[in-house]
Amino acid sequence: MKLERVAGVFLLAATTACMGTYRVDPAQYVAAHNPTQMLVMDNTGTLHLLDSPTVKGDTIVGIENGTPDSLSLPVNQVEDALVKHSSKGKTVALVGSLGAMSGLALYAIISQGNGKPCKSGANKDYQSGNVVGGNTQCDNTGADGVNQ
Repeated sequence: MKLERVAGVFLLAATTACMGTYRVDPAQYVAAHNPTQMLVMDNTGTLHLLDSPTVKGDTIVGIENGTPDSLSLPVNQVEDALVKHSSKGKTVALVGSLGAMSGLALYAIISQGNGKPCKSGANKDYQSGNVVGGNTQCDNTGADGVNQ
């Protein structure tokens, strides 16, 4: 269950980290880029999420997200328009930070216990009758049984 949560958080972060939201001039942007969605605020303060917006003359036409209804809004009544698209800078930052974290985790796993006389709980000595190990006990004896 814990691994699923971590994977879910990672996927959510990864999908949003590579995207950016930008203010655009709706008439020019729609004509040039044909976005799949656009968030538009009209001059009354009402927000509309439009799927497949197009410009016809001086009017933005699209289907309101989640409904079968279409919306026609004159461009001069649009106060603000936002679109999402991929951000190269955010993608580079995400990939770089994930690579650095993976490298640090790998280094920590590889170097764990090197040169240390303490044994982890997985390395207990049961054959001699002594239970040496655990997370806080140290075995200071060498291979010949002499304390180091």
